[in-house]
Amino acid sequence: MAWYQKGADYWMTQEASVDGVLGGFGHVSPVDMSGSKSFLSKLPGVRFDRTIDCGAGIGRISKGLLCPLFKVVDLVEQNPVYVAKAREYCAAGAHGDRMGQYWVRGLQDFEFEAAAYDVIWIQWVIGHLPDADFVPFMARCVKGLREKTGLIVLKENKSDDTPCAF
Repeated sequence: MAWYQKGADYWMTQEASVDGVLGGFGHVSPVDMSGSKSFLSKLPGVRFDRTIDCGAGIGRISKGLLCPLFKVVDLVEQNPVYVAKAREYCAAGAHGDRMGQYWVRGLQDFEFEAAAYDVIWIQWVIGHLPDADFVPFMARCVKGLREKTGLIVLKENKSDDTPCAF
């Protein structure tokens, strides 16, 4: 599909660094990690055995947030250059030994292992899936969760200053 090729082509032009994957806003990473860690710590009944970072880029979230909390962290990312960088970047962290599988695949094609994950982490990537692929992807996510205790965390940005009404 042309949509996915355009996205893949774009990401191949972006530097394999925190600043590159965040479009020049690498400085927001520490605040982002802190807020996400606080969020996870407040969720009741979360198991911290196995997680997956979806659309992981170079593994910024895997290394800085998920590895310190989970026993095993898997990663899926469509850009092979970013996955190669993630292997290096995540291994260099204090908890690099917690990295599990690295998959080079787009989310539109990714099949989760059944009932494998305590948390499926999807951050700042879901807008790259057209609606027609979003629903099947989320259904596959549900199949990848551990029964009764698994959680999907979908974190995105707002595009304007209008307050959220939840």
